Amino acid sequence: MRVLLSLWIIGATIAWFEKSIHAFFACLTGAIVFLSITHIMVIWKDPILDKSMRAMAKTECCCSETCTDPLLIRWYTCTLRTISSIFAIASISLSWFHVDDIQTHFENVQVLWITTSLLWLSSCIPLFIGLVQCAAHISNMTFSNQSQEKLRTIMKFRKYTFMWLLHDVVLGLFWLFMAADLGAWILHDDPEWRIVFCSMLSWHMVILVLQFMTSSPAMDMEEGAFSSKNKTFWTTIIRILGLFGTYVIAIRRIHAGHLETMGCSLYELIFIVIFLLCMSVGDDGRKRRKKSFDPLEAPQGTGLYF
Repeated sequence: MRVLLSLWIIGATIAWFEKSIHAFFACLTGAIVFLSITHIMVIWKDPILDKSMRAMAKTECCCSETCTDPLLIRWYTCTLRTISSIFAIASISLSWFHVDDIQTHFENVQVLWITTSLLWLSSCIPLFIGLVQCAAHISNMTFSNQSQEKLRTIMKFRKYTFMWLLHDVVLGLFWLFMAADLGAWILHDDPEWRIVFCSMLSWHMVILVLQFMTSSPAMDMEEGAFSSKNKTFWTTIIRILGLFGTYVIAIRRIHAGHLETMGCSLYELIFIVIFLLCMSVGDDGRKRRKKSFDPLEAPQGTGLYF
């Protein structure tokens, strides 16, 4: 999955280097379609969500009966993410359609991107309800081994969901601001818009470091730093370094301005391709969804995508 996504982005990078605007949007549209499908599939198969929803009990809710069953958290999240993904694909497609006369029709593109950002933020609501409603209901827990295992699962869900929501909500707010101020960049190449975009990339890097520190497996020093047991640790490090390198080059190019002229240096193209390939190393870590209450393992392939 990561390899295919990296190839789409590499194609967009090469198109940017060649200053081929239509090829760039074609690859970017393909990347968003592929990323949207992959992201929804990852949520649906997420082992921590699956186990946590089975550990949490039904709760009373003053708003609606549909908010009482924790098993619906994932279903609602995937449904809303699907809708927001459809609008994201429509937004990039409309941007591509008006790429030659964007200064005349940027209002339509702007409205669609604003709608997409709002839908993305709304897709965070089910997880938020799960965090403050379902995961907060632990008063009926007993001191049995199974109940204590469920409690540990719920506590892990709280940390996992908080990091997830922190990433998605702030990211959605960044996109909402940039969409609302899109005209300033299209009409005037506003440097403040570019600063906000770079801040969004920097935020993603910060949250990935936090996720790595709280969720990724630690190095097993008893077997040696480069033993086979530490393969997951090192592949995670390589993927993070690849993402960091990609973002650093992107930030450098954005700060240079004149994005409408496209293009970049050859060494920037070479390095960004290398970094993108680093992002695709390792397997996707797909595992059978666990329905029993075995100790949870750190999730692989359930990272923060946007």
